[in-house]
Amino acid sequence: MAFGEPTGSTLPSRMSHFPMLLHLAIVLAAGLFLPTVVADWFRHVAQLLG
Repeated sequence: MAFGEPTGSTLPSRMSHFPMLLHLAIVLAAGLFLPTVVADWFRHVAQLLG
């Protein structure tokens, strides 16, 4: 290996999918239930940007 022998555990890591799923749920909820005021603000900013 380029950096020498590995140290520590070489077992596969058990990564939690909870943070990723939570983020996707928040994005989905924001997309479905975005308040009208915020949506109007986004449209206004998009018009200003061209």
